[in-house]
Amino acid sequence: MSVDLTSWLQALQAWQNSGHTESGWEDGPTVVWPLVVMLGLALLYAFLSFVLKTTVAENAEVIVSVGGFFLVVYAFMLYLPLTSHTWQNPPVGFQTQLEQTFDISVKRSEVTLETRPNSAEILVFSDRLNASLEQMRDANMPDDGTYDLEYTSKDGTLHHGTLCVDDYSVTVYDQDGKPLKGRL
Repeated sequence: MSVDLTSWLQALQAWQNSGHTESGWEDGPTVVWPLVVMLGLALLYAFLSFVLKTTVAENAEVIVSVGGFFLVVYAFMLYLPLTSHTWQNPPVGFQTQLEQTFDISVKRSEVTLETRPNSAEILVFSDRLNASLEQMRDANMPDDGTYDLEYTSKDGTLHHGTLCVDDYSVTVYDQDGKPLKGRL
């Protein structure tokens, strides 16, 4: 029985387009803010030293106080996104979805099946937050075609079969050419 994975791809698309990252951390604040703080401290030091004609010893208390304040603000900025958002786990990868749909455990395949929804393939999209369903399919499913597959059924028996991918649908056939029953 052929199973349409459009709803799974739509879940991936919604998760990806929501801007979630795997770990919940955004790179922007972790890279930019320390540089801004260092630049600000350097400008403060230059102002105090050259404009007010003060010494390093006289500036130390102000520089350390301002630096400590920015360190606390920076720590808060890193902590806030983790507490203000509920980070969703990404939907499962293709192999896991295949295993759940057909109630099998894939042992070997001639094509790479497991992908991670936040994988490098997705990140090469020109606009990562507007990934189309076709881009999600290309990044997370094998190309259309027929692939050899070794899997175990729920009773633990090893089987040789065939995986057929056609657009958004997949079918797993057993060694006798009969389609496995799938559920979504």
